[in-house]
Amino acid sequence: MGLQMGWNMTTKEFLKGSRGRIKHYVRLIQGEEPRVRPARRCNTLCLGTGEGRWCICPDHINKSSVVYSVGVGMDLSFDLALTARFGCEVWAFDPTPISIQWVAGQQLPARFHFQPYGVAGYDGTATFHLPAKNVVSFTMMPGLRTKTLAEAPVYRLSTILGKLGHHKVDLLKLDIEGTEYTVIQDLIQSAVPVDQ
Repeated sequence: MGLQMGWNMTTKEFLKGSRGRIKHYVRLIQGEEPRVRPARRCNTLCLGTGEGRWCICPDHINKSSVVYSVGVGMDLSFDLALTARFGCEVWAFDPTPISIQWVAGQQLPARFHFQPYGVAGYDGTATFHLPAKNVVSFTMMPGLRTKTLAEAPVYRLSTILGKLGHHKVDLLKLDIEGTEYTVIQDLIQSAVPVDQ
């Protein structure tokens, strides 16, 4: 069993339209999106609703799996579906004030754990910007700046594993508004342990 990363069905569905495909290819050419092809095939299972719907390979997910869900915003449908279906514990991360406040007002199962800090390619503090057309999804990406700012602690995945006492991650969901690429690069460089 190795680390797997979920993908958001709404993004995949968006790319089905010709306009979406054109935008996707432009971002590929500009180096803003990696070209990813699956190395092997597996079963798929889609969990969650709306923009919170993600697809995973369920073959090796069970009650003892370590699941990290990074960037929850105001939608826990994927996270709660994982705990209900597999009985696994989910550690969710989101440092943004809107998400922290929203999660605090929810009735959540004991197997769901929320951490009010972010994941990045470094340990420290990050400045988050709220894009003008979005009411939830803060971003660390430069160029999308607005007047609504928040500063919050962020940690590398390897640091978080140590903080939470985990040795590996079985499922990693990243929905962090474009900074996924720096986290993945750091994940590879720091050789976060995965069960082969």
